[in-house]
Amino acid sequence: MYLIHEIESLIKSQGYALVSVVGSGGKTTLLYSLLEAFRSRVSTVITTTTMMFEPSVVLDELIFLEGKSLEENRAVGRLEVKKSIKNLGLFERREGNKVKGIDPEFLDALVGQEGYLLMLNEADGAKGKPLKAYGSHEPVIPQKSNLVVIVMGLDGLLQPLTEEWVHRSALFSELTGLKLGEDITREALVKIISHPKGFMKDIPLASKVAVVLNKWDALRSTIDFKTFAQCIFESTPRVDAVLVTALQQNREIYVFERGQNQ
Repeated sequence: MYLIHEIESLIKSQGYALVSVVGSGGKTTLLYSLLEAFRSRVSTVITTTTMMFEPSVVLDELIFLEGKSLEENRAVGRLEVKKSIKNLGLFERREGNKVKGIDPEFLDALVGQEGYLLMLNEADGAKGKPLKAYGSHEPVIPQKSNLVVIVMGLDGLLQPLTEEWVHRSALFSELTGLKLGEDITREALVKIISHPKGFMKDIPLASKVAVVLNKWDALRSTIDFKTFAQCIFESTPRVDAVLVTALQQNREIYVFERGQNQ
């Protein structure tokens, strides 16, 4: 798969991969899929810089921090890499059935430390909706993220622009020009990706960027994905690849890379 290959390349060339996943319609599923792909290969941290449901996947250890600095946690042995630990959940604390994430600065400090080569970070929330717009406090992307993945649920296409389908639907309307209640179009998705207050917001300059159009299996109509991907590439130079997936089925349907397939 494209993302697996990119992560392998980043670990080889930069010594680590800090993957921040944003958007809606499959973020957590993608994080779990990547964790499974690397489970037996490299030591991996899964975390969030916002909030997420406590991980339902099997981890070797779930750690809640002591204080907020790397030094404080190293001093009490919180981050000591044990030979038996390969996959670690790292959070600040539990809040009900969710876990509160760690500061982005902590993740930046962890890069290249403690033996963890892969860090998987959920960097925003979507309240389970297929699509979303960022709030003023989002996204929370660590500056050393070298891969940012934008996930969008294709099951939101051709649905009405309401809170049922879009988290912060009024803001989505403002940024895309689509009126509340109108059917959500491909053009609207391209606009929310490319808008400075949309998914291009706060992405580190050195980071690679991939767009994942998920839930191919939930499509309500046929889509020319090559043209769709071309529109995304033309709308912003930051996007390196567009993937069409069915993550629940662990399927990668199409891969379009900038400069290829065009």
